[in-house]
Amino acid sequence: MKWFKHISDSGDDPDIDDSFSLFKSDGPYVFWRTLEVMSREFDISNPGINTFTIDFFSGKFRLRWDRVLLVLQFFNQRERIKIDLSNGDEFDYITLNCPKLKKLCDDWTKKQLPKGSEVSP
Repeated sequence: MKWFKHISDSGDDPDIDDSFSLFKSDGPYVFWRTLEVMSREFDISNPGINTFTIDFFSGKFRLRWDRVLLVLQFFNQRERIKIDLSNGDEFDYITLNCPKLKKLCDDWTKKQLPKGSEVSP
């Protein structure tokens, strides 16, 4: 996905505003940066869901991992971006699920989605 729709009044979204109150600029930053990483790695066959190694994902932020995880746990509780942490043989993983991302994807990506998962315009 090349881009996703950014709703112009997102700054007034209660969850984003609360994240700013709790985590200062780290709250909105982690939210939007997570959506950017998920969009870059968007999987047409599993829209809005990504699994990354924690090494890869944590490297996308200029923050300590424990800070990123704290913010993500906040958005998980608000059901904006669901997270699941798991251990593998060699790496630890994070699975992210943002169902709304499928609705915000660009027009080209929408056309590529499998039948039955179309998004209304």
